[in-house]
Amino acid sequence: MEAVWSEKAILKSHDRSLDTKEWAHVEAIVQPLWKAVESITIQLAALKEQILELPVGCEHHRSFRHAPTMKAMSPHINHSQKNEMTEENKHFMMERKIQLIEEELEQIVKRVDARTQDEKLAHRRQKRSQKCLLDEVDKRLGEMHSFIEKKLGAHVWENGGKLCERVQASLVTEQNALGMRLEETQQVLNSKLDHGLLSWKMQIDSKVQFGIESVISVIEKMKQANQESMNANIERLRAYVHGDLMQTSVSAIVEKRLQAKERKLMSLVRAASNRADKGEALLEQWGEQMVLYATKLSKMEQAIFSQDRQFL
Repeated sequence: MEAVWSEKAILKSHDRSLDTKEWAHVEAIVQPLWKAVESITIQLAALKEQILELPVGCEHHRSFRHAPTMKAMSPHINHSQKNEMTEENKHFMMERKIQLIEEELEQIVKRVDARTQDEKLAHRRQKRSQKCLLDEVDKRLGEMHSFIEKKLGAHVWENGGKLCERVQASLVTEQNALGMRLEETQQVLNSKLDHGLLSWKMQIDSKVQFGIESVISVIEKMKQANQESMNANIERLRAYVHGDLMQTSVSAIVEKRLQAKERKLMSLVRAASNRADKGEALLEQWGEQMVLYATKLSKMEQAIFSQDRQFL
């Protein structure tokens, strides 16, 4: 039953010549109907399950399904038989409902098929009309194109010589004017380029000199500060060692303290030398950058001059 009323079984019976847009249009129309069919199919399956779950004894009273038979029966029938007949009547009504639902489903499927076929026929008619219209347009365009080509050909053959002479004269005049403008532009560009390169080189040289001088001054200040701090630390160490020697007479304690002070002094000296090395490395880095900058500038000048020569 589910295979008969499923969407795939009905779609297989349709024509596969439709494209994706047509199928999308058909599915948008049929989708609400499919939802109704699915809900009715679910209800039908539930009713069938209820019928299958009925007791076996109810099958022996098929002759008492209709309500008029219950009225014609003898009043001597007991209460249990009446209940069984009532259940049989209910089951008969349920089966009748199922039959009606199946008939309604068949009608729905027929309507869906008819509507789908109508949509396909309308779409095909629209395609045929569009194709006829496009063919007519192409035909008229071809006629207009051939007519225009004939007219233009005749006009060109009539006025071709005069037009060529005029074009040649105008081209010569324009070429002379362009040559004069090119020479003037080249002179102006050369003067501006020389002036700009000279000013740019002067600015770069001044910036490089200023950077080198600033780095040298910073390094000198660092060296001077390190030297002053080292001298101050040495003086403090001497004063401290002299005070310790004056206060105690134990040689071992004096030697240990002197060794500690010497280690501290050496660490300070190393720190000062490291700072000086860092300043020198920074100066070397600045020098390398200036060399790279100068090489780039020379390459740019060569490229500009080569372009000017090619342009000339």
